[in-house]
Amino acid sequence: EVHRFHNDGRWTQGQEPIDDGAGQLDAISRETPLHSLALPFARRLFEQTGVPVALVPTSLGGTNLYIQWQRNATVPAWRATLYGSMIHRARVATGGAPPAGLLWFQGESDALASRTTAQYVADLEQFFSQARADLVAPDMLGVVAQLGTFSAANLDLWLPVQEAQRQVAQNDARIALVTTVDVTRNDAIHFDVPGYQTIGSRFADAVRVLAFGHTLDPLAELISAGPGSDETRIDLTFDANVFGGDASLFSVTDDFGSPPVTSVSISGSVVTLVLDRTLEANAVVDYGRAVDPAAAWIVDAAGTPVPCFHGVAVN
Repeated sequence: EVHRFHNDGRWTQGQEPIDDGAGQLDAISRETPLHSLALPFARRLFEQTGVPVALVPTSLGGTNLYIQWQRNATVPAWRATLYGSMIHRARVATGGAPPAGLLWFQGESDALASRTTAQYVADLEQFFSQARADLVAPDMLGVVAQLGTFSAANLDLWLPVQEAQRQVAQNDARIALVTTVDVTRNDAIHFDVPGYQTIGSRFADAVRVLAFGHTLDPLAELISAGPGSDETRIDLTFDANVFGGDASLFSVTDDFGSPPVTSVSISGSVVTLVLDRTLEANAVVDYGRAVDPAAAWIVDAAGTPVPCFHGVAVN
């Protein structure tokens, strides 16, 4: 019950590799990946809903959003561009009918290019807006994956993009976020096959909520950051009970510098950070300062990590 639209313009049975590089006709076909999250996503979604799934691969690894995925205003479906290839292929695959949704997993190149949170938010919101317009799909759903770990990541560049991805999902009720920081890899940055299976399942669960109204909460999310019981504490409140955590995953900055986080404790849905001094004005907090999937991430009852965040004001 899973089919994919192949590079050569034919529908075939879904099988790995979903986007195998054969029969290339578009800019987005110029690679030969062996595995991805696509087939695990589609299989789980069918198993949980009974609805057949049609996949239209329109991705290219190692690309950035701010230049390479930009739309040509004169010819939106220009196949020499990545965005145009995507629009053209989706139009052909669906016969002009609106696609149900778009899965977005990108951002490493933008982080390495020092894109700010505001820049990436603007770029990704524009991307979704333009894709919905060009595909005549105003209600097209989106699922955005927050960046996973990278052994050599500069976290001062990584976290702003992760925060942008969190904000885009917060700003649009038709877009959901999935987290991937705990997912296993086969090298410094690429996920292994079990990792892609995990990510695919998380994408599927997000679509179950968005498209089918299933009553599950696939992600515990931050509600607020505020002062704790004394002036050396910060309380982070989530929308579900959470577990785990380690002081090394957090950083705090205020008008007097960056007070170290000495300990972390959790009570239900509240994570309390203890600092080595009094918190001063204009404090912000980051979470996700680790490059190892095995870090002591804060997770929900199902073991899914909460989203990383950056520059959240302590109100």
